[in-house]
Amino acid sequence: MKTIYRIIKILTSKKVISAIRSQTIKLNILRGVLYSDELNSLHLQMYSADNEMLFV
Repeated sequence: MKTIYRIIKILTSKKVISAIRSQTIKLNILRGVLYSDELNSLHLQMYSADNEMLFV
């Protein structure tokens, strides 16, 4: 029984680690999109002179 518990624990931890890695990859992709297109990027809109006080 202890062996089965250990195997399940290892498999569960691997699933959690892979889920965290996939979320990290998705976050990196979103960050890349945020900074890639400077004309329409959210980052540029947040810090533009017209909207300077909007996000402070």
